[in-house]
Amino acid sequence: MRGLILSIKLFLCCSCGVSAGPAVVTVAEGNALKLADGVQLFNNRDYVAQDVPAAMKGLTFIQGPLSAGRITCQTDGDVFALTSVPGDKDSRAAELNRLGFERMSIPPFHLFKRPDPVEPRKGRIPVSLTDWNTECAVWRKGLVKGERIELSSETQYPQRPTSGPWCIFLAQLAGDGTRHRSPFDPPLAQNYTIAAEVPDAHRDFVHDPCLCVLPNGTLIAGSPIWGRANRGFSPDKLSGGPKFLQLTRSRDGGRTWQRLPDLMYAECTLFALKGALYMFTQKQQHRDVYIMRSRNEGETWEGPVKVLEGRFWNCQTSFVIRDNTLYWAMDESFRGILAVAADLNKDLLSPDTWRRSEVVYTPGVPRNLSPRLQPEKHDGLLESNVMQIGDELIAACRVNPHGLGHKFASNVTALFKIRDEDGRLSIEFENYYPWPGAYTKFCVVYDERTRLFWLAANQSMGYDRARFGIGDAATSRRALMLHFSNDGLSWLPGGCIALAPTSTQSFMYPSMKIDGDDLVILSRTGKHSDHHHDADLSTFHRVRNFRDLAWH
Repeated sequence: MRGLILSIKLFLCCSCGVSAGPAVVTVAEGNALKLADGVQLFNNRDYVAQDVPAAMKGLTFIQGPLSAGRITCQTDGDVFALTSVPGDKDSRAAELNRLGFERMSIPPFHLFKRPDPVEPRKGRIPVSLTDWNTECAVWRKGLVKGERIELSSETQYPQRPTSGPWCIFLAQLAGDGTRHRSPFDPPLAQNYTIAAEVPDAHRDFVHDPCLCVLPNGTLIAGSPIWGRANRGFSPDKLSGGPKFLQLTRSRDGGRTWQRLPDLMYAECTLFALKGALYMFTQKQQHRDVYIMRSRNEGETWEGPVKVLEGRFWNCQTSFVIRDNTLYWAMDESFRGILAVAADLNKDLLSPDTWRRSEVVYTPGVPRNLSPRLQPEKHDGLLESNVMQIGDELIAACRVNPHGLGHKFASNVTALFKIRDEDGRLSIEFENYYPWPGAYTKFCVVYDERTRLFWLAANQSMGYDRARFGIGDAATSRRALMLHFSNDGLSWLPGGCIALAPTSTQSFMYPSMKIDGDDLVILSRTGKHSDHHHDADLSTFHRVRNFRDLAWH
């Protein structure tokens, strides 16, 4: 242990020209705490330290997520990293070696203590290290200003009951005023209010939330609550599928939210029209489409009335009103696309008001986009946004071919043209087209003032970690980005709306509306669920003066 004591002394003060002392760093997420017995070591697990070596007690460590960490050096110096010894399945020793860390000649020691099961903390996820007697070791590296060290999550959805690789950094944390020089940092709307929250993050998740701005400025949010089934961390056998629809309302611009009466439906797409609040809904996903109407801001509802019969579905995406007709698009069980239209001169709660096209399919995702794609597994089309580009109605679809894993076509949309001629509604496939974040749901709005389209979509954060050893998952939902376009097809970056610190967390499935000079966005947000898909929150974000972000 003498070597450890000497190394720690070098860490604490300048000596021997080895380093200038401890590195000062900024982090993606985390707090600076002092290492001591009983201190919680990660901000998303209940592991606490015990039997901390005397020479390490009182040292500053970064309390961040278990399976990920990123630090950026602001002042030259040494940084230390703790992880399990090489050979342990949860060790990050190989990654540390690749990044230039050197293991210190210190005997292995133990650091972890089992959480007290009698007094569980609220929101605790009961996932534990397989070996509570994990042997730990110390690595060291001298950093220079601007150097970045990142240990990404290996998976976006840790499977129960594994814990995943872990690492703890010992370094000094820079003050809040330290910022990177980047137009995307800080994000445009990182701060948020919570519009809805699941009853239990281990058992439930928010499915496809939606947002509506009423003419008087009132905001209505809809958040379908579903069961997580076997993706949850509960030891009990859980059921999946729809549970209820949670409606909330804000009359102060999204600062606070009031819960409205819950409804027993699976889906929700809200829109304001003709002085009323309307909602597309379903009793089961992909099982008939109903419409409802409220004349008192969601307190009570008329309907539901079935307007489409079949295995159709969509969540809240953009529609177009032209010639007093509403045009939208849906998918048939993720396989094909159909257009729907409603005559706004008629009662929207009358089935006769609604028409639909035949279902059309693409030729299949081209094999040169995905060598791994099986011949029978084509299409994967869903969550269409309808835009009017010039005189044409265009539907842009998310492309999610089954079996692909998104690794080879993360940013490709399928474009369809909608026609309404002589009372006949039709839709036809145009082509595939490059599109930011089209591997998951995106949202487009058109701004009449700037005559620009605005897009909220996720940013793919990596390619294939299994092949290259670095990077995030190709289907990452961490970064929710804002883009703009003058033609609805070629997108320019406008900024980062919000960024989750780890791959298991997310800001995704945006619903976006214009509210005066601002964009208001409802995000399906995963914070405590440890699963990038299974969000536990609906969060409200406001991008102020969004038109100033257009630089071309």
